[in-house]
Amino acid sequence: MIIRVPKIRSNVIPEEELNRLLKNIYQKYEKPDIVLVKNAISFVRRRLASRELGLVSRAYDFSKRKHDMQKRYSGEPYFNHLISTALILSEYEVDAKTISAALLHDILEDTNVQKEDLEKEFGKEIANVVEALTKANKEKRSNEPYMQKLLLSACTDMSVLTIKIADKLHNLRTIEALPKGKKIRICKQAFEFYAPLAELIGMKKAAEEMREICISVLWPKEYKELKERLSVEYTKKELEVDEAISILNKKIGGKPFRSFSIKKAKKPFSHYFQKIREGKILEELYDFFYIVISAKSKDDCYLAMKMVHESFHPIPRKFKDYIATPAGSYKALHTSVIGPSGNPIKVYIMTNEVYEIQERSAGWFAKSKKKQQLPQKIVWLAHRPKEEFEEAIAHGLKWQDITIFDSKGKPSNIPKGSTVIDFAFEIEPTVAENLIAAKIHGKFVPLSTELKHADRVELFFAEEKQIRPEWLRMAKLYETKKKIGRLLAKEKAEVDINF
Repeated sequence: MIIRVPKIRSNVIPEEELNRLLKNIYQKYEKPDIVLVKNAISFVRRRLASRELGLVSRAYDFSKRKHDMQKRYSGEPYFNHLISTALILSEYEVDAKTISAALLHDILEDTNVQKEDLEKEFGKEIANVVEALTKANKEKRSNEPYMQKLLLSACTDMSVLTIKIADKLHNLRTIEALPKGKKIRICKQAFEFYAPLAELIGMKKAAEEMREICISVLWPKEYKELKERLSVEYTKKELEVDEAISILNKKIGGKPFRSFSIKKAKKPFSHYFQKIREGKILEELYDFFYIVISAKSKDDCYLAMKMVHESFHPIPRKFKDYIATPAGSYKALHTSVIGPSGNPIKVYIMTNEVYEIQERSAGWFAKSKKKQQLPQKIVWLAHRPKEEFEEAIAHGLKWQDITIFDSKGKPSNIPKGSTVIDFAFEIEPTVAENLIAAKIHGKFVPLSTELKHADRVELFFAEEKQIRPEWLRMAKLYETKKKIGRLLAKEKAEVDINF
């Protein structure tokens, strides 16, 4: 929780002062949310001596005063929601202006406060973010205009999108108070739109929690069954992984390996739900808990891999080198080994820098406002014409990139799920309409073939145009389909003129 605190000159937080402030957190509400309290403690510990806390405290007091008599659908104070939204963001180490804007994000819509009042109290930057969220909310009756308005605002200030994701996550956490029909509508939108966006901008934890809540509402029976089965699998796998980590620590815990960090991690529920939907069975999966090793450099990563394979027998064909062949911006080594109990264990090895990005998620965008940049896919989507935006949303959003090599070994990053047709329009846009054949790893394949990470693709072009309407079905990327559509329309127009 964000609370008013006295100024402290020392950078060291006196323990008695901290305990007093944390006690105040528990007294604010009769039944505080566990996650809220946990995050509040973390927030106070990090921010207590910060100069920025004054701004956050003023936003807290101002918002509490204006929303004082308002209630949520559940009957709890509406201000609880604003605090929770701000605290979700505090997990990602965003700056004080973003936290303050989160506390104020509904004030223009739900109170008599005007934008000019916010500018006077908190400055133009915070007022603009709150106004952008308010304008986007006015489009809620129609999903697509609302979504596009939100993304357009985020192109100006990324805080708009991060606050909206935190706002949506807390709404999902408290969704049980809503009628069934409304719950289903909200969860469907969050599952298809907000969770992929959260993952794309680095808010991975928020994305995973969103997905699990949405699955529990949209597929309650399947959720309950899988949850019970996973509980058993998680317990068994954690014991095996703990034993393997103990062995590795003895192996690489001393010089010159003290710079290595060995941890266990847990795959989220949504990962397994998706696997089951793809036709997998739980018994053939084994990465419920896995090992993550972080090291100082790429060379150290390969050294750690050597030590892992010396400690446990590696499983053939389960080694992947995403350092030499990155998957987009992701660089790591993957391997599977036979653990001490005779069962497979997944191991991921990466540099400390990559680990930081993976684990701390959106912390990277808080470092400098000048460096804040939305992923190009979001910028591109935000600026599509209304009809194209709606069509793109309807076709689903594929955010994950894979690396594909052309015949000369040059790598290109394209979205997962792309086909040969998509690849041709990506690397040879001027002659892609003349595509006649393709090879993957030296073998001829249909043009509709879906590409896999690290595929080596050789394209063959004819002198004459080969494009035909069937290509629209073969292509999977929205942008490729639009290019094909324009070329087909142009060709038809040329034919009509000749007649």
